[in-house]
Amino acid sequence: MSRLGDVYEVFRHRLSGIGPVVIAGGAVRDHLMGLVAKDYDVFVLGTDFETQGGALASPLSNLEQVTPLDFHKSEPFLVGTVKWDGSVIQVMSTPATSVDALLDTFDWNICLFAYDGSIHAKEDIGNVGKGRTLRIHKVTYPLSTLRRGFRFSERYEMPLLKSDVERLCREVLATTIEEPEAA
Repeated sequence: MSRLGDVYEVFRHRLSGIGPVVIAGGAVRDHLMGLVAKDYDVFVLGTDFETQGGALASPLSNLEQVTPLDFHKSEPFLVGTVKWDGSVIQVMSTPATSVDALLDTFDWNICLFAYDGSIHAKEDIGNVGKGRTLRIHKVTYPLSTLRRGFRFSERYEMPLLKSDVERLCREVLATTIEEPEAA
Protein backbone atom coordinates (compact mmCIF):
# COMPACT_ATOMS: atom_id res chain seq x y z
CA MET A 1 0.00 0.00 0.00
CA SER A 2 1.19 3.55 -0.69
CA ARG A 3 1.81 6.17 1.99
CA LEU A 4 -1.40 7.89 0.86
CA GLY A 5 -3.30 4.61 1.31
CA ASP A 6 -1.75 4.03 4.74
CA VAL A 7 -2.72 7.50 6.00
CA TYR A 8 -6.20 7.08 4.56
CA GLU A 9 -6.77 3.70 6.23
CA VAL A 10 -5.57 4.85 9.66
CA PHE A 11 -7.69 8.01 9.67
CA ARG A 12 -10.69 6.31 8.07
CA HIS A 13 -10.56 3.85 10.94
CA ARG A 14 -10.27 6.63 13.52
CA LEU A 15 -12.93 8.96 12.08
CA SER A 16 -15.41 7.02 9.93
CA GLY A 17 -17.87 6.68 12.80
CA ILE A 18 -18.42 10.42 12.46
CA GLY A 19 -18.62 10.61 8.66
CA PRO A 20 -16.97 9.55 5.39
CA VAL A 21 -13.24 10.29 5.31
CA VAL A 22 -11.39 11.79 2.31
CA ILE A 23 -7.82 12.97 1.81
CA ALA A 24 -7.90 15.90 -0.59
CA GLY A 25 -5.65 18.51 -2.15
CA GLY A 26 -1.90 18.58 -2.28
CA ALA A 27 -1.09 15.18 -0.79
CA VAL A 28 -3.09 13.43 -3.51
CA ARG A 29 -1.57 15.64 -6.22
CA ASP A 30 1.93 14.97 -4.87
CA HIS A 31 1.22 11.22 -4.76
CA LEU A 32 0.17 11.30 -8.42
CA MET A 33 3.32 13.26 -9.30
CA GLY A 34 5.59 10.85 -7.39
CA LEU A 35 6.50 13.52 -4.81
CA VAL A 36 6.58 13.32 -1.00
CA ALA A 37 3.62 15.16 0.53
CA LYS A 38 4.44 17.90 3.04
CA ASP A 39 1.19 17.14 4.89
CA TYR A 40 -2.11 15.30 4.49
CA ASP A 41 -5.45 17.12 4.63
CA VAL A 42 -8.04 14.68 5.96
CA PHE A 43 -11.67 15.79 5.63
CA VAL A 44 -14.69 14.28 7.34
CA LEU A 45 -17.62 14.83 4.98
CA GLY A 46 -20.98 16.14 6.12
CA THR A 47 -19.74 17.45 9.45
CA ASP A 48 -20.34 20.78 11.12
CA PHE A 49 -17.34 22.25 12.92
CA GLU A 50 -19.47 24.04 15.52
CA THR A 51 -21.37 20.95 16.64
CA GLN A 52 -18.97 18.10 15.77
CA GLY A 53 -15.52 19.64 16.21
CA GLY A 54 -15.12 18.04 19.64
CA ALA A 55 -16.23 14.63 18.37
CA LEU A 56 -13.63 14.88 15.61
CA ALA A 57 -10.88 15.93 18.01
CA SER A 58 -11.47 13.01 20.39
CA PRO A 59 -10.13 10.25 18.07
CA LEU A 60 -6.98 12.37 17.62
CA SER A 61 -6.31 12.90 21.33
CA ASN A 62 -3.71 10.12 21.64
CA LEU A 63 -1.62 11.52 18.77
CA GLU A 64 1.11 14.16 19.09
CA GLN A 65 -0.50 17.55 18.60
CA VAL A 66 1.27 20.02 16.33
CA THR A 67 1.00 23.58 17.58
CA PRO A 68 0.28 26.48 15.22
CA LEU A 69 3.83 27.72 15.84
CA ASP A 70 5.21 24.43 14.49
CA PHE A 71 2.88 24.18 11.52
CA HIS A 72 0.51 26.87 10.37
CA LYS A 73 -2.39 26.64 8.03
CA SER A 74 -5.44 28.82 8.16
CA GLU A 75 -8.48 26.71 7.41
CA PRO A 76 -11.87 27.68 8.78
CA PHE A 77 -12.80 24.07 9.58
CA LEU A 78 -9.48 22.85 10.99
CA VAL A 79 -10.16 20.53 13.93
CA GLY A 80 -6.57 19.61 14.70
CA THR A 81 -3.08 19.12 13.36
CA VAL A 82 -1.31 15.97 14.52
CA LYS A 83 1.70 13.82 13.74
CA TRP A 84 1.23 10.22 12.77
CA ASP A 85 4.14 7.98 11.82
CA GLY A 86 6.31 10.99 10.97
CA SER A 87 3.69 12.75 8.82
CA VAL A 88 1.74 15.91 9.58
CA ILE A 89 -2.01 15.29 9.32
CA GLN A 90 -4.57 18.09 9.35
CA VAL A 91 -8.10 16.97 10.15
CA MET A 92 -10.96 19.16 8.98
CA SER A 93 -14.70 19.05 9.18
CA THR A 94 -16.59 20.03 6.05
CA PRO A 95 -20.27 20.45 5.30
CA ALA A 96 -19.60 19.02 1.81
CA THR A 97 -21.34 15.65 1.55
CA SER A 98 -19.51 14.24 -1.48
CA VAL A 99 -15.99 14.22 -2.88
CA ASP A 100 -17.10 16.35 -5.86
CA ALA A 101 -18.74 18.90 -3.58
CA LEU A 102 -15.58 19.06 -1.45
CA LEU A 103 -13.33 19.56 -4.48
CA ASP A 104 -15.64 22.32 -5.74
CA THR A 105 -14.71 24.34 -2.62
CA PHE A 106 -10.97 24.35 -3.50
CA ASP A 107 -9.37 27.44 -5.00
CA TRP A 108 -6.67 26.39 -7.52
CA ASN A 109 -6.62 23.75 -10.27
CA ILE A 110 -3.51 22.28 -8.60
CA CYS A 111 -5.64 21.21 -5.59
CA LEU A 112 -8.48 19.37 -7.34
CA PHE A 113 -7.52 15.83 -6.31
CA ALA A 114 -8.96 13.51 -3.65
CA TYR A 115 -8.62 9.98 -2.33
CA ASP A 116 -11.23 7.90 -0.52
CA GLY A 117 -9.88 4.48 -1.40
CA SER A 118 -9.76 5.53 -5.04
CA ILE A 119 -8.44 8.61 -6.81
CA HIS A 120 -10.82 11.42 -7.79
CA ALA A 121 -9.59 14.25 -10.03
CA LYS A 122 -11.29 17.36 -11.38
CA GLU A 123 -8.04 18.26 -13.15
CA ASP A 124 -5.82 16.20 -15.42
CA ILE A 125 -2.54 15.60 -13.55
CA GLY A 126 -0.79 16.34 -16.86
CA ASN A 127 -1.91 19.98 -16.42
CA VAL A 128 0.06 20.29 -13.16
CA GLY A 129 3.78 20.97 -13.08
CA LYS A 130 6.60 23.10 -14.39
CA GLY A 131 5.54 25.33 -17.26
CA ARG A 132 1.83 24.51 -16.98
CA THR A 133 -0.60 27.31 -16.15
CA LEU A 134 -1.87 27.74 -12.61
CA ARG A 135 -5.58 28.62 -12.82
CA ILE A 136 -8.25 29.65 -10.36
CA HIS A 137 -10.99 27.10 -9.88
CA LYS A 138 -12.90 29.13 -7.28
CA VAL A 139 -12.09 32.14 -5.11
CA THR A 140 -12.57 31.09 -1.51
CA TYR A 141 -11.02 33.83 0.60
CA PRO A 142 -9.45 36.40 -1.80
CA LEU A 143 -6.28 37.17 0.17
CA SER A 144 -5.68 33.51 1.05
CA THR A 145 -6.32 32.45 -2.55
CA LEU A 146 -3.86 35.09 -3.79
CA ARG A 147 -1.16 34.02 -1.30
CA ARG A 148 -1.63 30.35 -2.14
CA GLY A 149 -1.42 31.16 -5.85
CA PHE A 150 1.97 32.82 -5.42
CA ARG A 151 3.25 29.93 -3.26
CA PHE A 152 2.03 27.31 -5.77
CA SER A 153 3.45 29.29 -8.68
CA GLU A 154 6.88 29.40 -7.06
CA ARG A 155 6.91 25.83 -5.72
CA TYR A 156 5.73 24.16 -8.93
CA GLU A 157 7.16 26.70 -11.41
CA MET A 158 3.69 27.29 -12.83
CA PRO A 159 2.92 30.78 -14.13
CA LEU A 160 -0.17 32.60 -12.92
CA LEU A 161 -2.57 34.12 -15.40
CA LYS A 162 -2.44 37.92 -15.27
CA SER A 163 -6.26 37.99 -15.35
CA ASP A 164 -6.42 35.77 -12.23
CA VAL A 165 -3.95 37.97 -10.33
CA GLU A 166 -5.85 41.13 -11.32
CA ARG A 167 -9.18 39.56 -10.32
CA LEU A 168 -7.81 38.52 -6.93
CA CYS A 169 -6.23 41.93 -6.31
CA ARG A 170 -9.56 43.63 -7.09
CA GLU A 171 -11.36 41.27 -4.69
CA VAL A 172 -8.76 41.85 -1.94
CA LEU A 173 -9.08 45.62 -2.38
CA ALA A 174 -12.86 45.36 -2.23
CA THR A 175 -12.59 43.80 1.24
CA THR A 176 -10.14 46.35 2.69
CA ILE A 177 -11.03 49.36 4.80
CA GLU A 178 -10.43 52.81 3.31
CA GLU A 179 -7.72 54.80 5.05
CA PRO A 180 -8.89 58.05 6.63
CA GLU A 181 -7.91 61.18 4.72
CA ALA A 182 -5.01 63.17 6.14
CA ALA A 183 -6.06 66.39 7.88
